[in-house]
Amino acid sequence: MFDEKSVSLTCTQCSQQITKTIGWLKQNPDFACDCGQSFEAHKLIRRLEQGEKSVGKFVAGLRKRGK
Repeated sequence: MFDEKSVSLTCTQCSQQITKTIGWLKQNPDFACDCGQSFEAHKLIRRLEQGEKSVGKFVAGLRKRGK
């Protein structure tokens, strides 16, 4: 649902702003900044997926009420 949306992360080591799409993060949960600092996006991805499910349920509920 949100795979094309961008997320910006800030490197804790060099403060570089890193922008990736949610879809990219799902495919590459472990990645590194140009400075070498590693990122583990597994928790972020789980939270984003939980949010996607919640939005999906909300939209489905609205559709049912609209019928």
